[in-house]
Amino acid sequence: RNLQTRDIDTNLIIGSFPESIFDITDMIALDVDKNMLTGTLSNRFGNLEELKFLSIYSNQFEGGIPASLGRLKNLAVAYLDNNNLAGLMPKAICENRSSNEGSTRNNLAELTADCKAPNPQVICDCCT
Repeated sequence: RNLQTRDIDTNLIIGSFPESIFDITDMIALDVDKNMLTGTLSNRFGNLEELKFLSIYSNQFEGGIPASLGRLKNLAVAYLDNNNLAGLMPKAICENRSSNEGSTRNNLAELTADCKAPNPQVICDCCT
């Protein structure tokens, strides 16, 4: 398939994240923020190898953040906040942060998750 950008933010989309989106492996931008998407984040996010921009903030996703996001070498921006995600930010994602001096894959310039005080849900020391 040849659909490189998917921008469906602020459309009041309700329900689970469509698994078919992971078949579009040449996608470079996925923007589904400010909807009412539910469920857990699939490990299949790691299949979107060309992805540079991911915005899923302000939905109702829950559970942990999949380590497979760390396989996205081109990912420069990931907005994951304002959901019900919880747990540890996977090390593989933090290793891609551009502020990580030891990283050889340091494209990830912006990373947000619910990791700010006073009540952090995601434990992370690499968010912007």
